[in-house]
Amino acid sequence: MSGVIETLQSMLSDGAVVDIDVHFARLMTRMDPGGGVPLAVAAALVSAASLRGDIGIGRDALIAACARWGDDGQAMVDVLDASAVCGDGDALAPLVRDRGRYYLYRYRDYENRLATALRRRNVDAADAPSPAALRPLLERLFEASTNDEVDWQRVAVALAMQRRLAIVSGGPGTGKTTTMVKLLAAAVAALGAGTRIALAAPTGKAAARMQQAVESARDSLNLEAGVRECIAAEASTLHRLLGVRRDGGFRHDADHPLPLDLLVVDEVSMVDLALMTRLVEAVPADARLVLLGDRDQLASVEPGSVFADLCRDAGGVDGGLASILSEATGQPVTKREGDVLPGASVELVRSFRFGGDSGIGRLSAGVKQGDVGRVFDLLAGSGTGDVQWREPGPVSPVAELASRFLEMVEAAAGDGTPEHVFAAYRRLQVLCAVRGGSLGVDRVNVHVERLLADAGLSRPDDPWYPGRPLVISANDYSLDLFNGDVGIVMPRGPRGEARACFLADGREPRWIHPARLPRHESAWAMTVHKSQGSEFDEVVLVLPDRDSPILTRELLYTAVSRARRRVMIHGSRAVIATAVARRVERQSALAERLADDPALPAYQAPNT
Repeated sequence: MSGVIETLQSMLSDGAVVDIDVHFARLMTRMDPGGGVPLAVAAALVSAASLRGDIGIGRDALIAACARWGDDGQAMVDVLDASAVCGDGDALAPLVRDRGRYYLYRYRDYENRLATALRRRNVDAADAPSPAALRPLLERLFEASTNDEVDWQRVAVALAMQRRLAIVSGGPGTGKTTTMVKLLAAAVAALGAGTRIALAAPTGKAAARMQQAVESARDSLNLEAGVRECIAAEASTLHRLLGVRRDGGFRHDADHPLPLDLLVVDEVSMVDLALMTRLVEAVPADARLVLLGDRDQLASVEPGSVFADLCRDAGGVDGGLASILSEATGQPVTKREGDVLPGASVELVRSFRFGGDSGIGRLSAGVKQGDVGRVFDLLAGSGTGDVQWREPGPVSPVAELASRFLEMVEAAAGDGTPEHVFAAYRRLQVLCAVRGGSLGVDRVNVHVERLLADAGLSRPDDPWYPGRPLVISANDYSLDLFNGDVGIVMPRGPRGEARACFLADGREPRWIHPARLPRHESAWAMTVHKSQGSEFDEVVLVLPDRDSPILTRELLYTAVSRARRRVMIHGSRAVIATAVARRVERQSALAERLADDPALPAYQAPNT
């Protein structure tokens, strides 16, 4: 056992694994004492893969990783294969080998269950309106096309009305929100006012934005007032929708499905494998499920890149479905082959926010495509337009923005209304790729607060100075505050006592005493991950001064696409080039399982 402990400690010191991997590996060697160091190393590396976001690790990759900690990586993996702790998934075992990959049992189980549930759901809806009945409704909801270009928003709504599963992907400004609202209207108009509709998103912030979008858009729809009034607007987090139990499970599952006819989920790129599996299984077999997101954004923090896997063949429809969609939309929807959930997905490609001359739009496209040359052509010509680039220099990127921060704090400390203060805050957001280091979130927030203290607008001993932005990092259902929600400290009442103000569009401000707030931190800067689901007039992206595995094209794309009017990137040429060239490659067999022979038994409700 001493050799096991020493080897695992060496792996821990080297950064190849973390504490939980070590504990798991030691448990495996206690379950199979004959496995020794080879089993411990292999088990620790399989566990470490899941913490990197991978669902499993391929055999060749595991052999190569094991070789760093022994004479023969192949022999070490052979020991894992022979051990009773590793099975083929048919019997319960902590580790599973399947499809050339090694998994922790629960992740292989989730992957298999999700693929099966989605393939069974990918069928025509029994209550689908006829194309002839749907067409006039779509013509009322969508403006007539002025060219031969296919209106994919219209196709997406038609698809969702025809099928039990619809997946809609699109970048910023491509109309996912518009599509969602018109889909809700079509469901109420075509299926009846009694249609039970639910809206959900992975975070409270995303759910609030979803709800606000529906509330602000439904009154402008070209439909009768009675239909508009029946369109559901209330959105919840996925955890609240499923109902979290005290034991960490959910009240709704395959045996206790959700009471709904249509579920629309936004920001699905943020949903991990485990949560997606539990969600899909909880949707009734005869209900419609619509998933919205941007497949090019950062994947979930937890294991899996589910939405990207689902969208691999976006737009693949067979001849029969293509004909139905063409008749319903009046658009030339052509047959296109696809092996991952054929007929389930649509990609919105036209951006209504960024025109052809938009630097942000072109930069987003270049980053998304991994075109390093195109990205630097755009950055090299920047400086006065909507894209700017600053290479590292003697002046801190935060110092350049000091006057903008001071303006917002002065407004909060003075007689500025919550609407005025929040509008000032939303005009500019600093995003960081990392949390630690000299150019990470923690240090940037400290730097800003020092600038404020130097200007006499804050005190080091008082964290509740007016104008301090806060981002919530833990859900609190009793206060209706969720991870990612942003508040601003402002004086309240005749004595000017500090309160955290939270303001949602179209709603009255909410004032929370600092002592009641759930876990939170300053939000002068936030990580790119934390910014998902948000938009800002201007974004300043601060990159670290050296390469890091977290720097990928998905991270850059997510950051750049948060900006509506201008984006400024602070980073060296080498760091930017490496990030654009590096793509997130999470290991998963979900797409393979989805592409299996789709001839499955008819989907039946649980226990029937």
